Order: sequence, then C-alpha cells, then structure tokens
Amino acid sequence: MPVIFDEVFVGLYRLGLPTTHSLLGTSPDISVHAKILTGGLVPLAATLTSDSIYRAFLSHDKVDALLHGHSYTAYPVGCAVARSALELVDRLAASDEWSKAREKWRIAPDSGPGSAGAQERAVWSFWDPEFVNVVSHMDRVAEVMAFGTVLSIKIKDDAAGYQSHSARVLLESIKMAVHASDDSLSPAPGGSPFGIHYRTLGNVAYFMLSLNTPSNVIRAVEERVWKSLQNNRR
Repeated sequence: MPVIFDEVFVGLYRLGLPTTHSLLGTSPDISVHAKILTGGLVPLAATLTSDSIYRAFLSHDKVDALLHGHSYTAYPVGCAVARSALELVDRLAASDEWSKAREKWRIAPDSGPGSAGAQERAVWSFWDPEFVNVVSHMDRVAEVMAFGTVLSIKIKDDAAGYQSHSARVLLESIKMAVHASDDSLSPAPGGSPFGIHYRTLGNVAYFMLSLNTPSNVIRAVEERVWKSLQNNRR
C-alpha cells in the first residue's frame, strides 16, 4: 500500500525538520509540498514520488495518465520563487540563530561525521524550552507542545473539545496592540505596538512563527502569552 505524506503545512522545517519522515520512522511513496515552498509569496505546490509510482503513470497514452494535479504547479514564476525560497531556507538552517535555538534544546551543533543526520532527526523548537516548561505547569494549562515554529497550548476545561471557547477567551487580550509602560519601542519592525494572532480549536490554542522570526520578537510573544495566562489563573 503506498504511503502518502501531506507536508503542505508541516514540511520544510515548519516542525524544525526538513521532512517528517524521521519523526514517523518511514519514507513516503508520495509527498506533497507547498506553503514554505515559496515563502508564501506566490502559490505553488509540488508532488514528489518514488520511482515506482512515477513509472506507473509514465505512458504515451492519456488513459494511463494521472489527470489530476495542483492548480498551481510547474509554472516559471512560481518555480523561480521556490528555488530562491529554498536557498534562503538552507541558509537559515545553517545560521547562528538556528544553532542557538537548537542548543537550548540540547541539540549539539554540526561538528563531525553523521552530526548533520542526527540534527535532522532531533526534535527542537524556536520556542524557548524554559518558557514551554513554565507554561506547562500553570494552573489553567493541561499540556504544551512545541515543534519547530509551532506551539500549542491545551487549556484545562471540563467541556473540552471543539465546542469549547476556553482557549479563545483566556488568551483574547494578546490580540490587542499594547504600548510599553515606559514608552519604549517594541521589537516589531518600526518599533510599533503589535497584537498577536493565533488560532484556536476548542480548548487548544495554536501559535506559529516564521522561519526567520527574530529571537527578540519570539521572546516578546512568549512574555505576552505568559502574562495573559498568569492574569487569568482562575
């Protein structure tokens, strides 16, 4: 049976790894990629397959073809953007910023044969491990998960599930742009106050960074999230 990986969202380091196959312990026969593929600049999707899958549809007869594909695929502008985006991602993956984030999760920097492969299998996150640990022990929090750019916070709720509004209500205040009490500039571009967008599914709140979100912005977001939970302990 062919194994298909939908990596449209999770692939290309969204979870801190170039692909999820090391997390799942297997390699796909088919994988689908998009989103970070072009950095969100233009739409583009790509489907990769094993040689056996590719040859199963390789034919001069239309009846043998797989006549379904992405709406946006293999067009020159999209492909040129994707090539540039992947080069940027490679540079980010080798940057000091990423190395420092990995080290916080006790992921050793590339220092010898086989170390690069070990890094590609190691779970780490841009979110600070101390922040994740502190939040996970807060009264209103059931659990916290951090993978790469993604952070999820599950709120304790007797009526847990998609019908719950606890995550939205508890964190509502972080959507507001807040001015610093000492009139200092924020870490956002231009130094302006900023609100934080997040997504909720029932009693779970999801936050997502970009691959190049500056560390000082991440720390500011973490502080806002912590303060919101701290102020709504009961």
